[in-house]
Amino acid sequence: MTTDIHAGRAGDPLLAVRGLATHFTVEGEVFRAVDGVDLDVARGEAVGLVGESGSGKTVTAMSVLQLIPDPPGRIVDGSIELEGTDLVTASDLVLRDVRGNRVACVFQDPLTTLNPVLSIGEQIVEMIRRHQDLSRKAARGRARELLEAVHIPKPERRLDEFPHELSGGMRQRVVIAMALANDPELLIADEPTTALDVTVQAEILDLFIELRERLGMALLFITHDFGVISELCDRVVVMYAGKVVEEAPVDRVFEDPRHPYTRRLIDCVPALGQGARELEVIPGLPPALNRLPDGCAFAPRCDVVEEACRRGEIALRPLGDGIAARCIKPGARP
Repeated sequence: MTTDIHAGRAGDPLLAVRGLATHFTVEGEVFRAVDGVDLDVARGEAVGLVGESGSGKTVTAMSVLQLIPDPPGRIVDGSIELEGTDLVTASDLVLRDVRGNRVACVFQDPLTTLNPVLSIGEQIVEMIRRHQDLSRKAARGRARELLEAVHIPKPERRLDEFPHELSGGMRQRVVIAMALANDPELLIADEPTTALDVTVQAEILDLFIELRERLGMALLFITHDFGVISELCDRVVVMYAGKVVEEAPVDRVFEDPRHPYTRRLIDCVPALGQGARELEVIPGLPPALNRLPDGCAFAPRCDVVEEACRRGEIALRPLGDGIAARCIKPGARP
C-alpha cells in the first residue's frame, strides 16, 4: 500500500518513484528486497536514504537506473519517472543517455569502480566524450578542470596516473569528478565514505556539501549513519525490510522520530561532547526477505510492540508537514 504524502508537495519532482517492487529469485525462493517504495527527489534537494544493511537502500537506487542484475533480480511492479521519462520501460538507448549524463552514481569502493589498467585521464575523457561532442584535447582540458573542482592537487599530473598510484580519498575524489563530468541533474551516492578513514570521510562529505551548493544538483545519499544525514540532507527516508517506514524533514526527524526503528537508529549515533554514555544497539536482526512476517516487519525488535502490530498490512500514513510513518502508534515511547 502506498501513501499520498507527496501529493501536496509544490512542483513536479525531478525523480518520482511509485510503488517500486524489486524482487530476487534464488533457488526458487523469492526475496522481496524492495516492496512498494515511494520516493521523490526535487530539483536541488538532498534526500537521505537510511537504514541497516539489507534494508533495500542500494537496491532502490540501482533500480532507478535499471542496474539490477537480471537474473536473479527483477522489477516486478511500480514506476520510476525522471521528469516524465519512464525509466522502467525505457529503451537501452534512452537509459544509456540517462546514465552518467542526467543521473550519475558514486559507489562505495573507488578501487573497484575505476579501471586499474587505464589512467585517470583516459577514464574521465571517456566519460565526457560518451555524452559530449568534444575533441580528445578539449575533453582532457575538461577532465583537468573536474579534478581541480574536487580539490585534487597537481591535476595535470594526476591525469596520467593510474588508480593504484592514488590514496583511497584521492580515488574517491576522482570518482566524484567522473560523476560530475556531464553536469548531472541527480547524483546518487551509495555510502561513498564507507571505505575511507574518518578524516578522509569528513573531507569527502564537505566536498559533497560544497558541490551541491555550487552546482545546484539534486542528491540521493545512501547511508546507515544518521550523523551523516544531519550534516548533508534536507529530508530523510528511512527503510526497513524493503519498505519505507518513515519520511520527514531532517530537522523534524531528529526532534521527534515517529517510527520506533528511526528512534533506535538515532539513538545509535555517538554524541560527542556530551560526556560518557552507553552506546545504544538495536536488539536482534532484520528479518529474512524471503520469510517476512505478517504486520510490521520491525515488530520482533520493537520496544513498544503490541499484538495489533503483528496483523495485516501496516500502511505508511501521512502525519502532516511532510511527515509519514508506517506505524499504528507513531511517536510511542517505551
